[in-house]
Amino acid sequence: MAGPGFPYTFPFPRLLPKDAMAGSKPLSIPATLLVALFLVSASSRSQAKPQGPQGPGQDKVPNPLKQAPNPLKQAPNPLKQAQEPLQKLVLPSFIKPGALLTYKVLQSTESDDPKKAGLAATGYSRAMVIHVDSEAVLFEVTEFVDGLLSRNPAPMGGGPKIFTAKEVAQGNAYWMLPADLKTLKSEEGIQVRRGPFPLHGQAYKSVLVTVQIPNFVKQRAYDQGTGLLLMERSASGRPRRSGNADGFNLKTKNSLYYETYRVLDLPWFQATPPAWTRTVRKMVYRGNMTMFSPGGMPPTVLPREMVFAFKKHEGKLHMGTLTTKTLKNRLGIPESSNKSLFFETPYKVGGLWIPPKVLNSMKQGVLDTDPVLKSTLTYAIQQGNLGKLGVLVESHPSGSYQTILGYDLEDGALRFIQMNLKDMNQQITMTLVDRK
Repeated sequence: MAGPGFPYTFPFPRLLPKDAMAGSKPLSIPATLLVALFLVSASSRSQAKPQGPQGPGQDKVPNPLKQAPNPLKQAPNPLKQAQEPLQKLVLPSFIKPGALLTYKVLQSTESDDPKKAGLAATGYSRAMVIHVDSEAVLFEVTEFVDGLLSRNPAPMGGGPKIFTAKEVAQGNAYWMLPADLKTLKSEEGIQVRRGPFPLHGQAYKSVLVTVQIPNFVKQRAYDQGTGLLLMERSASGRPRRSGNADGFNLKTKNSLYYETYRVLDLPWFQATPPAWTRTVRKMVYRGNMTMFSPGGMPPTVLPREMVFAFKKHEGKLHMGTLTTKTLKNRLGIPESSNKSLFFETPYKVGGLWIPPKVLNSMKQGVLDTDPVLKSTLTYAIQQGNLGKLGVLVESHPSGSYQTILGYDLEDGALRFIQMNLKDMNQQITMTLVDRK
């Protein structure tokens, strides 16, 4: 059972009690912030399929599903000039800034001990295009996990994903070009089949590609007309005790299934960022992670810090390193830190800033409702101990999670962050303490 006042709800003064100023943190909306918080994203659902590519296809790659290194590691460091030019990226028309893809995720692992239960989880993966150029596409991905008892989703991680032409051709992205799909043929270790793929009451004309080696199998289904990824499943390890008739019943199984494609058009997407964002070098947030205990026991409080160090500004694209720290505490938990890449663009939902002109003129109320997660994104101008702030709130109707982001109405900076995770009895609160 959560502690007193959890989760926080409006009015805003309750969100910013005077005694909470010692800690506050970025919320659940931006996946980059999620990664930082847990280290140890308009329009209604579109029923029509996305349109196909407008440009020519790329050269055939024999093994489209050959496992490749993590795209974030394989792609040239975005903070340094590439040593050699990347292949020009040809995109289908539906991959554009603001595009949002949602997939259902299922994962399970069988225990080695037949007397012990295995592990299983379900949830959703939400991937939003936040930047496109001639060489790469940048997604912000948020992972949602269904609660063990409530079965309601809550954000539990995520981060940026970079796809270059190479990753797309190798079958490591959310799409392949239809022209490339037409050239795929079966060969040793790879099976390619074409036919109907049933999903959500529709029979998609699909290309099904399966790669199999000892103790590992991976399969992807693509829509022939658009190249959109419809399904991916993989399995690895020893066969399960119930047998392995289809080749996918191995120790560890992972799968994702396409749910929706839609394009968000939020008020700040086309706006010019504040002038200070062109030269900002660092933004520092400090606060606490509070874990509430049942039975009235005192909560556990861990002080946290996040440091966004900007390394490069290229127009409206900003990049740098995020350092997340667990600070000195009374529990004796060792101080620790973790570094990761972060990106800021106007197409983020819950970024480090929103232009003040947008904050002061934006219509208050519901901005977006997610047709799959059923969560809502709302906006309101509220008065609190930090003064008047423009407040974005993403929340699930069950109360399973609530993310609150408070923006300065004068300069647009993200000042306050709070994430409430009901099923986990956790609250994370942080405030902006330094900007250079």
